[in-house]
Amino acid sequence: MIQTEIIPRRRAQESFTTNAIAPNAGMGIRLFLTKWMTANVAIRDYVFNDKFEPTNRTENQPPDVVKENAEPQIVHNIMVYAGVGFYLPPSFSYRSPR
Repeated sequence: MIQTEIIPRRRAQESFTTNAIAPNAGMGIRLFLTKWMTANVAIRDYVFNDKFEPTNRTENQPPDVVKENAEPQIVHNIMVYAGVGFYLPPSFSYRSPR
């Protein structure tokens, strides 16, 4: 789920929110730099149907009327991220129980 909120063109007008299901797809890679440290990079695309403020919005329309007349559009929210991971403790040894 995702929730978006429009920002009205005029400050005096009220905004409205939209809730939508946002399926996503992505891919990434994790590289082991040492036995205890990794670096990772990934890209993810969240796709959802959002509603935008109508271009013909009048001054005194309430938010629920504006939302009914809102223009729907498919939105792709693409995220790219990088990170570093640490495994603690940095060294260990396996022992099997007898």
